[in-house]
Amino acid sequence: MGKHPRTPFQPLYVVFPLELLNFKCAKEIPMAQTAPQVFSSITPEQYATLTAKAQAAGISLSGNSGKASKYGVEIAWNYAPDTQTLTLQCLGAPFFVKPEDVNAKIQTLVKESLS
Repeated sequence: MGKHPRTPFQPLYVVFPLELLNFKCAKEIPMAQTAPQVFSSITPEQYATLTAKAQAAGISLSGNSGKASKYGVEIAWNYAPDTQTLTLQCLGAPFFVKPEDVNAKIQTLVKESLS
């Protein structure tokens, strides 16, 4: 019997050398950081409200500065109580999350905490 032409529904098998299947990535390609967002006139009480909201959402903001991540989104913060300045920055996010969306969410959370 002769060979039948391949139909679009038949799988195509490709054989790779074993060396190609056992590779390891040297490092993950990071997303570019966004510019820091600086919020002024944040009282210690407002900062406490903001950290409580973040912790209720599962993001551990503890202390006046640090880094936290959830679902692949990593942020850094620095609160200066003496100048009442809060700086928040998105350090990285998964490829399917736009950095602009992270920044917009940060702005919304901070504005909600101020009201």
